[in-house]
Amino acid sequence: MNLKNAPVSEMTAWLAARLGKHVSVTLDSIDNLQGHLYAMEESLLEKAILKREREFRSGRTAARKCLMELGIKPGPILMGEKREPVWPEGCVGTISHCSNYCLVLVSQSGGMARYRRGSSSTSLSLGADIEQLGRVKPHLWPRIFTERESTFLGTLGQSEADSAATAMFSAKEAFFKLQHPLTGLWLDFHDAEVAPSEDNRFTIKVLKDLESPMPGQLYPGSYAEWQGCCIAIMEI
Repeated sequence: MNLKNAPVSEMTAWLAARLGKHVSVTLDSIDNLQGHLYAMEESLLEKAILKREREFRSGRTAARKCLMELGIKPGPILMGEKREPVWPEGCVGTISHCSNYCLVLVSQSGGMARYRRGSSSTSLSLGADIEQLGRVKPHLWPRIFTERESTFLGTLGQSEADSAATAMFSAKEAFFKLQHPLTGLWLDFHDAEVAPSEDNRFTIKVLKDLESPMPGQLYPGSYAEWQGCCIAIMEI
């Protein structure tokens, strides 16, 4: 499906359709997401440059839109030790920015026990990433991609390889956000391998023993090119 020049509403609907019905999605320009911050959130920005402040504000504004859509009373969304967002109890979510846009996914969470029972109304974890196309240059490939991934990229033409490299990088970033709340680990790029497939989908194969409640070693996701960016999303 060609979503490269789709309006925000169409892209948001496509993302939502790739996730469970219980997941709330907000995608919009950073300019349109400059809502209020709570005092506790403002205190986190005392030394932030303007760009960082605008990104932070857009993420919190988008997150509160998602929470309200889920019927959850919004409140401050603070930061953990690694600057990750701390979601309200009973919720999971993920925030990502590129130069112009902000993407947030939020869902209610029933924890591992409910996940194992096959609940269709909650998520165990969410991951999302939005990246500018063309920034993952070939000289960066050895740092980011496994030998198998680099070999695959080497079979493509330059333009196609640029797009695929961004999509694969974005998929890894989305997976890192997906797994971190469950494992507490900060993975190396070579710890996960991406296999793109048809219909704007991919699978992440974990090459490291996570020693955690992560359910398995293969994790599916979806990606799309949109407005000069690549978006990758994942849910378990």
